[in-house]
Amino acid sequence: MAEKAADRAVEVLPWLRDGGRRSWVGLMLGLKCRAANVDVVKAGYDMQVITVPAADNVIRLLPPLNITDAEIDEAISRLARAAEHLSASATAH
Repeated sequence: MAEKAADRAVEVLPWLRDGGRRSWVGLMLGLKCRAANVDVVKAGYDMQVITVPAADNVIRLLPPLNITDAEIDEAISRLARAAEHLSASATAH
């Protein structure tokens, strides 16, 4: 599932892969959540990914402008594991 999430993230954010970030002054990403955004933030913390809850059930990611492809991959993998954890918790209840 982590690989599928990573592939999807690349589809959604292709400019991260082809150097588009070089023309940006800042890089803040908003991800619309299916689960409650505060639950996603907590699950991200558990996976050592810092996010910020925002309005309309969105979480914010604020990576540094000099983020590497390896760091992007790691963040996506950790967020995918957090999503799997949330999904498993919801199914168990």
